[in-house]
Amino acid sequence: MKTIYYIITFFLAINFNCLSQNITFSDPIFKDVLVSITPSSNRARNLLNQLTRVDLNQDGEIQISEALNISRLNLNRWPNDPMISNLSGSEYFTNLKSINIAGHNVSAFNFPMLTLMETLDLQNNPISSVDVSTYPNLKYFITGNTQISSINLNALNNLTSYTASNSPIAAIDIKNNPNLVHLRFGNTNVSTLNIKNTNINFNESFILADCWQNTPLTYICCDAEDVPALTTFLTNCGHNLANITIDTTQTCALSTGAIKSYNIAVYPNPSTGIFNITLPTVFNGNIEVFNTLGQKVYDHAFENEQHMVLDLGHLNKGVYFLKVQNAQGDMFEEKIIIAP
Repeated sequence: MKTIYYIITFFLAINFNCLSQNITFSDPIFKDVLVSITPSSNRARNLLNQLTRVDLNQDGEIQISEALNISRLNLNRWPNDPMISNLSGSEYFTNLKSINIAGHNVSAFNFPMLTLMETLDLQNNPISSVDVSTYPNLKYFITGNTQISSINLNALNNLTSYTASNSPIAAIDIKNNPNLVHLRFGNTNVSTLNIKNTNINFNESFILADCWQNTPLTYICCDAEDVPALTTFLTNCGHNLANITIDTTQTCALSTGAIKSYNIAVYPNPSTGIFNITLPTVFNGNIEVFNTLGQKVYDHAFENEQHMVLDLGHLNKGVYFLKVQNAQGDMFEEKIIIAP
């Protein structure tokens, strides 16, 4: 009996010691910001959703147990606030459901252990990539005013709102986000958009305020029943429908939110039908070309290639979609134009 008692006491002591350990932060400003948070600053909430300090014992350190007490952090930076550059240490806040880091100088957000995340606001940071595949509960996601050029949202079945405005993002695919209602991406490089299976409200002021303005939209995949509301929205927002292909076929021409897993040079584009393709390295793969109706018009497998010439001179003039895929399944998709 004594043996069992000592074993239990031993493990309880170990657990207590672990939880009482101070977290080491790479960025001292991040630590200072957390330590300075008080209930009156309205910056942090505990597991009961009550305003709280992060540094509960006010010892100038953040212990693991204190991190575990936090469910929401609002670090939105005001003009005179110090600027955070590194969020290392956030991995201990595993009960975190919401974090807002808008306006700082954070270049990376890589915390797959924060699986309870429901709200993630990364806007106004020089972040170039983020993996949200481990956040199945994410509902509100903002990447506006970042350097993110591609994003994979496929794992976010509960996503209801996504904002990517004022960023270099080139394509958005939300066909696997059936609960998505709000979508904003004005002032981006988005040319292809897949909104099939979503429930976007085109009359909602959140979207009308953005209007998807200043984007090179040329291709939208959607459900047939969305076409009337979509076309009205686009027209009222000043888009030229003559320049946009609206596709309601079952599979659409491409998975239009294509993740550019690697960089490929395609030039010249537009061309009279001859395109040069330069891959980042030598590999095996496949090239496919689709017309705007989703019909495959070219299919070619290649081996040990890095520089290729794609001859599409036999095709009619117009817009096509090029898809290059390597043996590992990584994909590159690009709109190409055969001009007179």
